[in-house]
Amino acid sequence: WSKWYVVMVLPLVLALGVFVLHYVLIALKKYVLGVKGKRAVRSHIHFMVRMLTSGMYYVYLFVVSMTLDVFNCKEIVSEDGVTDGLEYMSSAPEYVCWVEG
Repeated sequence: WSKWYVVMVLPLVLALGVFVLHYVLIALKKYVLGVKGKRAVRSHIHFMVRMLTSGMYYVYLFVVSMTLDVFNCKEIVSEDGVTDGLEYMSSAPEYVCWVEG
């Protein structure tokens, strides 16, 4: 797996983790603590939504920067001023920009 795939899957993993935690808390309240009533069992939903929103807020900037990194291209110039006229990705100079394939 490359770093790019991990970063792109991170929001899905975060959401899945929050949903699993939600159902674990429901089971804990219902079967271990013996809480009765739908409203009391699901009283943590506001906290879960807040936690997911906060998590996505922090992950968003990193995901967007990784996604748009392919458009950050620069021409590489050697110390003596020689260049091949091509632009390369700033984060991965082995990839030539604006070339099909």
